[in-house]
Amino acid sequence: METVCDVIQHHSINSITCDVHQGPPSLPFELLEEVAKQALSAASAEGKAQWQTAAGFGFANHMFRKAFLPAWFRSFRVREAKDWELAASIPNFYYWVRELACHSYHAILPTHVSLFANFIGLRRVQIDIHRHYPSNPTCLGVFHDLTRTLPPSVQSLDYTFDSASQLQAAIPMAARLTNLRRLSLNCCKLTCHGRGFQALAGRDRFLAQLHISDKYGDTISKELAPLKSLQSLTVGAFLGPRSTVQVHATLHCALFPGFRIIAPGSECHLTSDVCMECDDFFGTRTLQNEMAASKTLAEALPALQNVRWSSWFTHRKDGFNSFTIDRSDPAVGIVVRKHFEK
Repeated sequence: METVCDVIQHHSINSITCDVHQGPPSLPFELLEEVAKQALSAASAEGKAQWQTAAGFGFANHMFRKAFLPAWFRSFRVREAKDWELAASIPNFYYWVRELACHSYHAILPTHVSLFANFIGLRRVQIDIHRHYPSNPTCLGVFHDLTRTLPPSVQSLDYTFDSASQLQAAIPMAARLTNLRRLSLNCCKLTCHGRGFQALAGRDRFLAQLHISDKYGDTISKELAPLKSLQSLTVGAFLGPRSTVQVHATLHCALFPGFRIIAPGSECHLTSDVCMECDDFFGTRTLQNEMAASKTLAEALPALQNVRWSSWFTHRKDGFNSFTIDRSDPAVGIVVRKHFEK
């Protein structure tokens, strides 16, 4: 994936935007427009055409050239701080971007936060800065400022972090974006890089921070009440009983002597056998909490269609339990159903 730095290195801005006098195209404009659309359409910031391909296409004809820059910059990914300055030097750049991704804390400096307000047509924002939080505790402050400056056009927000305190604070901040249709506030749970069974202790201490009270649905529904258009919600919080982590550790971790220990495998914390007894203890209660919280949210958010919660007890590879909201029968009211992968 090329950055704006790569763009500048291959072609000067003047050569990109200058109007070269050429004869009229030999094909109808409608056909040229369709060719440009097919050649430059981007499914995502990762999947769009390489810059060399797009630039060569643009230089072939002045009408193509007019079309290819907006198409190529529709998805913009920031990898380093200087990308902002280089991109801003391109006329009309801010008007073209519809999807913006920042996957490094170093790509969003406090001085850049105000730039987000310039993306007046922005629809989707992805921010993943969890890898840098330990050395940069101001990440939450940056997110706080971002929600103040993001344009009201934003309809989808994905934010990934690695601190439970960030989750708690990010929810009311995100509620300022009242046109959101999709909100994902996810917490990366792969914070312990040790292999094997001994890694469980540190991981469990972290997961314990993410456990929320049984009445969490009431709290979060009040905080997200302004999001009347929200259809999809993902929350990186565990709604199992708070004792789940402690029991899990005492049943399965050799670092806690005096308790019955289940013999670990090479990667036992990733196998279904290890937590089977925890599932027996807490699985039903956790599911009840998740369904109750989902229904509370559905009652407060009239457009909500699905909710996902982080869960210990799920067979999904993404680590979430997913629920769908059924409002089809007014006589029955809101019905919450767990979604099972086919």
